[in-house]
Amino acid sequence: MAFMRFDWPPLRMTFASIGNIEARMFGAGEHVNLHNRRGVLGGSSPSPVVVEHIWHSQAVIVLHSDGLRTGWAWHDFRDVAEQPPASIAQRMLNTLAKDEDDATVIVVREDRP
Repeated sequence: MAFMRFDWPPLRMTFASIGNIEARMFGAGEHVNLHNRRGVLGGSSPSPVVVEHIWHSQAVIVLHSDGLRTGWAWHDFRDVAEQPPASIAQRMLNTLAKDEDDATVIVVREDRP
């Protein structure tokens, strides 16, 4: 489970998660692995860690379940970086999905003209 909230203004993003959700933010010259709290969501779940980051209009956030291999880098997807978020997510699923697991990918970025 993951929660993400964007505040405009100020340009700020708040993130919290429990479980096997990876979250990474790219752009504006930085790469941030958002803190995720490992554990199982349920009656004895650990408390989530809530983090805040500045949101840049050039930023892209990728959230994915543990059904994707984690050893990937944003530069591996440069050829689709300017495509719609759904196209980026589909490419990541096609490239990184594990055969033995289900997978979810969400790509977030500010709408670009």
